[in-house]
Amino acid sequence: MKTWVAIVLLLTPFTLHAADCTNANIDPSTDEAVNFSASDNGTVTDNSTHLMWMRCSLGQTWSNDASCNGTALTYTWSKALSAGTNFSFGGYSDWRLPNINELRSIIEDCRNSPAINSQLFPQTPSNKFWSSSPYIATSTTNAWVVDFTHGRDNFDLKTKANAVRLVRINK
Repeated sequence: MKTWVAIVLLLTPFTLHAADCTNANIDPSTDEAVNFSASDNGTVTDNSTHLMWMRCSLGQTWSNDASCNGTALTYTWSKALSAGTNFSFGGYSDWRLPNINELRSIIEDCRNSPAINSQLFPQTPSNKFWSSSPYIATSTTNAWVVDFTHGRDNFDLKTKANAVRLVRINK
């Protein structure tokens, strides 16, 4: 029963956002950082979800000056799903593609181009990023993406090339 409930929750789309900025006095680049712990190794942990994120998109490299250098690579959905396999970063090797709800959790609605905290996730391109969630559980053609230009989610053809940001559970 518990496994079935967990699968339904992972596949059921609902919106979780990092910041909605309903209070006009919120500074999205600093206020939201209270919920996150950034590390020198290029990772950031969401203290409420215990998800650890790579601060750079795949293809970019973490720099000692707290920036991401280079250009984000793009992948088809099947390549994005396997991008975390045997991938080691920041001393961890259990990275994976986030599901749609996890990816939505780092959107900042009050920002755009990109709609993400640029201090925590520097040089994030205003592109679509893959989630591990198929658009419909039985879909062979589409999967969920988040477009970080304006922080909107939608579906895209699995054969399209989109950016990737990996995540892991911080135990």
